Amino acid sequence: MALDVLDRVLDQGQPFDDTFAGHPALGALSPRDRAFARLLRPGDTAFDVGAHIGWVSAQFAHLVGPTGRVLAFEPGANNLPYLRRNLRNTPQALIIEAAVG
Repeated sequence: MALDVLDRVLDQGQPFDDTFAGHPALGALSPRDRAFARLLRPGDTAFDVGAHIGWVSAQFAHLVGPTGRVLAFEPGANNLPYLRRNLRNTPQALIIEAAVG
């Protein structure tokens, strides 16, 4: 369900919610990032499948807060050192060194 909503938001090419457009911080975000901010709340669990170097995982961690959880799946050995470094101060993020299929 959440992915269907996200797909619709991204296909619109405009802010998901007009309140984000006028917000000084959120108005500058991409449509994808505004959708993440709209969908994820403190305490949620988020999955980043193919976490790469952790850019989206870090965004998710910020949105779910210290009571939430981020599961970052990354099988690429070349990405793991960067992923670990980028999430090192993010206790709510768990790196899972595996592919999802």
